[in-house]
This record gives sequence, structure tokens and C-alpha cells, in this order.
Amino acid sequence: MEVFRPNDVMPSASGSGTVATTSGSANIVGTGTAFLSQLRINDVVIVTGQTAKVKAIADDTHLTLASNASVTSQGLSYSFLAPRYVTDNTNIRAGQCYLDPKAAKPDDAWKPCNGTGPSAKDQIWWDVFPIPSGLGATDAAGNPINNASGAQIIIPGYFKMRSRFVDYAGYFVIHCHILAHEDRGMMTVVEVTPSLPPFSHH
Repeated sequence: MEVFRPNDVMPSASGSGTVATTSGSANIVGTGTAFLSQLRINDVVIVTGQTAKVKAIADDTHLTLASNASVTSQGLSYSFLAPRYVTDNTNIRAGQCYLDPKAAKPDDAWKPCNGTGPSAKDQIWWDVFPIPSGLGATDAAGNPINNASGAQIIIPGYFKMRSRFVDYAGYFVIHCHILAHEDRGMMTVVEVTPSLPPFSHH
């Protein structure tokens, strides 16, 4: 009925200009690039099939990634992936949605972008559901946004399901397929019985 993936990304976009990488270095040097206007902290840059998040942007031709390049090369084209959801409402791009990390009612604020219904790929019968991972809230500079206790605010992913049980009567379980979660109680028992009138005697 509803799937919320707070780590979703928007379709990839081509960056302007070209870039140079140095093996063992996280620094990227651009030629004819527009890093300040095109990229943000935590965007994912893709160069020669390698992906890394943007850690810092010095100017339009110099940026630092979160991991080192493995090759030295010049004149490379690049593309980037921008997050669908952001937790800082400054400089939001078209297509992005803002999640207020300190919302008074998170259940009302932390919702799927552009409507609450599932996508076409979710509108099928499933036996096993992947539960989307949570998003750590950060500001525009990539710094964690913390709660009153000093811990980073995590916006959880979730799905909502509706089911009906018409084939088999009796007891069975719904459970997590991650054993450590299942062992800690992420499991429930379902009992399927024939429909009974409200005033029936057993």
C-alpha cells in the first residue's frame, strides 16, 4: 500500500566539462565544470564506473570525494546521482523532497515523495518484502543533525502492506529473514479461522 525509501536517488545526470583523477587521491580537478551549481554534499559522483560521495566542494573546478580514486586520468566525463530526499531545506533542486528531521509529528512528515501510493513495481503480490534502510539526517554541509540526546536523527524506511488469508486455516508466522532480527522478536503469529457470526457459541 505504501513504500518509503528515504535513500532513493533521482535519475543520473551528466556533469558539465571534464574531470581529472589521481590514483590514491580523493581530490577531483575539473575543466569547464560547474561543481558549485550542479553538485551538493553527499551527491554520488560516477567516474569510469567508480562511485563516491561528494565530501567537500571548494569551487567550480575543485572538489573532494569521500574515497580515493583508483586510477590517474585526464579529460574524463562524469555523471552524478542526487538524493531524492534531503534533510536540509536550503538550495533544494527540482524533483527533491524535504524531510523535516525535527518534525513535531514524524508520521505525518516522513512520507514518500510526490504521493503516498506504491510504485508500479510494488503493485504485485509479494512473499518477501525488503524493508528500506533509514536515512541519517544531515545539514547542507554534510554534518549530522542530532536530537536532544545528541544522537543523529535517523529517518526510517518502511512499507505498509495489506493481506488476506483465504487458502489455509491454522497458525503460521510472519517474520524477518534477517536471523538476528528474528531472534530478537521481529516475528508474529497469525491465526486464520473461518468467519464467525458475532454471536456464536463454541
